[in-house]
Amino acid sequence: MAVAAKPGNFCVYATVPVDMTVLIKTLNEGQFGNQPWEIQWAVAPQSFDDQAVSAIVNHHRTSPGIFNKTLFVIADRVDWATSYVLAVNLDYEGFMDALRMKAGVAGDAIPSCDILNTDWYELIGRMTGHMYPKGAFAVYASSAIVVKKQADLLENLNVGLEVRKQYSAAVCRIARGGFPSSVETEQGKDDEVDLQPIAKEHARVAKDENFDPALFVVADELDWDDYGVIIVRASEDGTVVDSCRKPVDAASEILTWVHQGLLTWDEGKAWDDDKRTIE
Repeated sequence: MAVAAKPGNFCVYATVPVDMTVLIKTLNEGQFGNQPWEIQWAVAPQSFDDQAVSAIVNHHRTSPGIFNKTLFVIADRVDWATSYVLAVNLDYEGFMDALRMKAGVAGDAIPSCDILNTDWYELIGRMTGHMYPKGAFAVYASSAIVVKKQADLLENLNVGLEVRKQYSAAVCRIARGGFPSSVETEQGKDDEVDLQPIAKEHARVAKDENFDPALFVVADELDWDDYGVIIVRASEDGTVVDSCRKPVDAASEILTWVHQGLLTWDEGKAWDDDKRTIE
């Protein structure tokens, strides 16, 4: 039987059919299975079956009701006991973040973060392997960047917004070989990079290199502080579906949010465009 919510409870949402009684019990018992003194988790009164994770994020941001306003959990996989739940923080250093973790761990970690016993940054370091794509987002960089500024580029991508991730969440990795040779030879000084050959190369190597198959980064400008980088969405057969330029510190964050479903691709493209200018 589901537990009635009380003011300050942490909310549990689901986008798939799950036994909420079991999930709530697991969250309340925590990672060691000990019944706590106070029941802290309750089921959202609204149903979000078959809806996108981003719909829940938008709902909770605008209408949290009596629940904790920034921290909550989403069960977005039927086999949540083995593939884990999504713990969401709407205000980590001013921006949202999420980590995939065991339900029992989330049951302890979220309340602990709320009372400042645990810092979200600590959780990032512990949960990165479960949160981010298997491997990383591939970064296809021009030969000039690979030779001169590869390490700087990766640092700028991986530290995230306001340097909030630092080195705890290295989600971007340089693709071996950089740009395909045809892109290097055909791109003129003022030309926009041709993304299609890069997408074809990505489709060929993504599985073996353990890259996310659909989302990647293209770094074509040495002055990425001024020009940013390109985030790309591609199909499995290597066709570019869409792309846009983003500030280097936001690129991997946006791809992570899109990968986890916190934002749709279109929301990711639009994110922050009113605050930053990329030439």
